This record gives sequence, C-alpha cells and structure tokens, in this order.
Amino acid sequence: MGSLLQVYLLGLSIGAAGCLSLSYVAWRYRPKPGTRPLAGSMLAAAFWLTTTLLSWASTDPTTAMFWRRLTYAGITLDVAFLFLFALEYGGYERYVTRSVVALLMVEPAVTNVLVWTNTSHGLVWDPATTPGTPGTFVYGPAFWGVVVYSYLLVLASVSLLLYATYRSRSSYRDQVLPIVVGTLAPLASNVAFHLTEPNFDLAPLAFSITGAAFGWAVLRHGFLELRPVARDRLIEEMDDPVLVVDEVGHVVDYNPAVTRLRGVDDPLGGDVEHVLGMSILDRTETDGGWDEAVVVDTVEGERYVDPEVTPLGTATTPSGSLIVLRDVTDLKRRERDLARLQDVTSRFLRHNLRNDLSVVSGYANTIAERTDGETQTYARDIAATADDVIEKSTKTQVVERVIDQGHQRRPVEVTTIVTGCLRDVRSTFPDVRIETDMPEVAWASASPFLTTAIRNVVENAAEHCDADRPAVTLRVQSDAAHVRLSVSDNGAGVPSNEVEVVKRGHESDLNHGSGIGLYLVDWIVEKSGGTLSFEDDNATVVVTLPATTPP
Repeated sequence: MGSLLQVYLLGLSIGAAGCLSLSYVAWRYRPKPGTRPLAGSMLAAAFWLTTTLLSWASTDPTTAMFWRRLTYAGITLDVAFLFLFALEYGGYERYVTRSVVALLMVEPAVTNVLVWTNTSHGLVWDPATTPGTPGTFVYGPAFWGVVVYSYLLVLASVSLLLYATYRSRSSYRDQVLPIVVGTLAPLASNVAFHLTEPNFDLAPLAFSITGAAFGWAVLRHGFLELRPVARDRLIEEMDDPVLVVDEVGHVVDYNPAVTRLRGVDDPLGGDVEHVLGMSILDRTETDGGWDEAVVVDTVEGERYVDPEVTPLGTATTPSGSLIVLRDVTDLKRRERDLARLQDVTSRFLRHNLRNDLSVVSGYANTIAERTDGETQTYARDIAATADDVIEKSTKTQVVERVIDQGHQRRPVEVTTIVTGCLRDVRSTFPDVRIETDMPEVAWASASPFLTTAIRNVVENAAEHCDADRPAVTLRVQSDAAHVRLSVSDNGAGVPSNEVEVVKRGHESDLNHGSGIGLYLVDWIVEKSGGTLSFEDDNATVVVTLPATTPP
C-alpha cells in the first residue's frame, strides 16, 4: 500500500503540474473563443488534484477530511468551465451569457455548502463511515446527484465538440480527437472507481492523460489557434446566394440569401431556372464557366451576378450542382462610371484642352515677339506654362494607353533603349555630364511602353538636377533573374512628397505630386512585372525588371 500510495501521489503531482501549464497556455491565447473557460477548467482541475494529493498525504484524519471537502470545489467548477469551453469552442458562444454562467454556478455552490455541512444532514456521505478513505464512504443521495449531473455535463460537452467537428472541415478533426480523449479519461476513471470500488480514485490521476492529450492538440494540431467553424453556419451567413440542386435541376438546399434575392418564401423542390428567373445550368466551372456577369431580376430591381456552377458527384454518377451567385452589381456600375469618365476625360484632353492651350501658347508667343520688358516676360511665362500643360496632357493620354494595354509583355533589350534615350537627352541638356555603365545587351520582359518610362526617368534626372555642375549616371546590371536600371544625379534628388505619393498609390489634399511623370513610370514598371524604388535619399531611381531570353 505504501509504494502504491507514493506512485499515486507522484501521478497527482504530475497531473496538477500539467493542468497548471495548460491553464497558463490557454490564458495566453485570450480572448480567442474557448480560451478563458478552458483556463478556468484546467485551473479547477489542478486544484482538484492538489487537494486530493494533500488529503492522501495527511496522516491526521481531520486534516485529511478538510482537504477532501475542498476537492469538491475543484470537481464542480471543473465540469462547469468545461461545458462553457465546449460552447465557445464549438461555435455556440452566443449562449455563453451571464445568465447561463450564473446558472452553471448554482450546482457548485449548493454542492459545496452541502459538503461542508454534511455532518448535520449526511446527504453527501454517511458521517459514520468517516474517517476512512473515499472507497469506504457510504455515499448519500446528494453525492449521486452530483455524480449524475457531472457525467451529463461532461457528455454534453463532448457531444458539442463532436458535433461542431462534424459540421466543420475535416482538418479540425485531428485537433478535436485528443481533446475528446483528454476529456473522457477522468470520466471513465471515475466510473471505474464507483463500479469496482478500488482503494484509489483514478479520476484525478487520469488528468495526466488529459494534460498529454491537450498538449498534443496544442503543439501538433494548432489547438487554441484555430477552432472549427460550422460549414452550415458559414453558408447561412453568406451574403451571396448559394443553392444545391439535384441532377434534374430541382433545389434541394439553399441559404437565406436566395429568398432575399428573389423574394421567394421557400424555393425548396422548385426548378432552379424558375426560382432564379434565368438559365443557370448551361455552363459549369469545369468547362470554363460564365464569361461575364448576367442580369437577374430581384426584389430590388435588376442585379448583376457572377454565377459559379460546380458539378457534384462524378462524371459517371452525377448528383447535382452547387450554385453560388456572387453579386457584382456595385462593381459593374463602378466599371461603367469609370468607362464614361475615361471617355469624357480622354476626349477633353485629346481635343478641347490641347487645342485651347495651343491657341493660348500661340498668342502668348506672338505677344512676346511684339513686346518687350515686363509684358514680354509675362507672355513667355504664359507660353511656357501652356506648353507644360500640353506635355502633361500628352503623358495622360499615354497613361490611358498603358492602362488599356493591360499586363501585356514582350522581350525588350534595355541597353538599346537606354542608348536611344541618351541621344535625345544629350542634345536637349548639353550642359549635363552623363556617365554610363552598361553591358552590351540586357534582355528583359516588359511592357511595350518601357521606352516611355526610361525616357521619363532619364529626362527628369537631367532636367531637375540642381547641382552647379549637373551630372547623371546610368547603370544597367543584368543576371539570370533581373535587369536593374539605376539613374542617379548629383542634385537634391526626387522630392520626398513625390516619392511618398507614388509609394501610397494615391494623393490627398495635403500630400500630392506636381505631375504624372512618376505615376506613369510606376504604372509601366508595375505592368512589366517589375518594381520602382528610390535610393540614396531619393537621388537614385531604380527600375528592376524580370530578365528573359532573346526572342
């Protein structure tokens, strides 16, 4: 008996340490669903194991009985917190209200009052059978009521976990299996204790199995990081209509979004084409799906939907189709508005603005030729400003063509493009010293508008270099993966606000660029599959492109 007792006490110590560790781990993951009640359950279990250990280690009967009474606090709170954990982890957290928690605390409170007043009523155990060990007690009706209640609560917890797992993806099942094993281990041990009446109640000792099982779930299967989400709940809460039809096109299942879409009370059993008011089963995702959105008459008027029809079953034994109607009405309306805006803007820039500014520039130059002094200066400024706006409008038209071109790419030889740009820049800016370091050839995969981007970068460096002796350096580096073009000048570099606007991809009233040159470069490089970056306090512009082989 002495050696068995030592083994028993050692097992209780290990189990208590494991439960404390799990309580700490669970608490660290708060406020994820289930973590707080799990931390409470493991803490209560550790208390149960510790008081059981102290009761068996005590040689004084009165002291031993004191610790045995305290075990009931851990036992009753453990199962209550376990049930709360199952509710939250299983996706039923809406039921974890203050009223439910208060109701679950009634049984622990009543049980512990009865335990501590047992000598006056004997409802928990017959006082005549103590002192002794739990195996020699004669238990009363209150004790068996606690046992039945605890068993039912544990079984309810396990059922909730299993049902939530059944409704979720199979990847969560490996996670829940050790949780169920760890939950049932103390229950099975306690059942064995009451049926066989051994010297030791192995239920507290079984918490070593609980700790190992829960630890395996945490370390191996991401328990506490991910929890199962019921698939039916996910479908129910989707904004997009979802239907399941059988092989002849009759609706066998649907989510509430279907009734909201068409105003049909219950489409179950109806023909899907009649329910949706459109021919929906013509094309499936396996044969290319729908080329574009289709119009559906709804209770809110016409809506655009993007249908996805996926066959169910196999090619030899089809069992129906899954239909998802993604509402793209807002997207289609925005596309239409943007197309109209593009047409108006393009016409305005291509004809009205350019023609009007050409007239302004012509008149301003005429005035400058026929006058002198301050009037001549003003006229020349007007002409220069008009020419600058004309140039920007030309770049805007290039932007339009770049966007229309999409992400089309082709092999381009970067060294040749740079060399061609340098001839124009040297003639336009003869006072700028230009140095180059380039290989003979450097092939990249890029947009057909790459020449425009490189010309903008080189011209910008030469035009805006504010050094006393302006100098621009161009380097092209090529390897198997990338072609890297860097353009540096010895001036102040690109203004930081211009760089920030390009990095963010949008402007604001307080932070905006002075032109569209860098925007144009960024768009062309992005559609080439490359990156645009800035180094050396924005004094170096770097264009990195994917390398390719010659055509």
